[in-house]
Amino acid sequence: QIKYQKVVQWLGTDPNLYKQAERMIVGTLSGVFVSTVYVILLGLAVAIILGFFVGLIYFHHKLR
Repeated sequence: QIKYQKVVQWLGTDPNLYKQAERMIVGTLSGVFVSTVYVILLGLAVAIILGFFVGLIYFHHKLR
């Protein structure tokens, strides 16, 4: 049996080109936004944890 695949060729510019580009840009920007928020939260957590331990050591030596 012979099966033919559908092939679409536009005679001008692709009318869906803008939607495809928009979809790609939105996907990329959402990835950048999520990774930026992740890095900010990770840095905040590290700063809080380090601040806690530095403060604990500081006050421990201050009391002696």
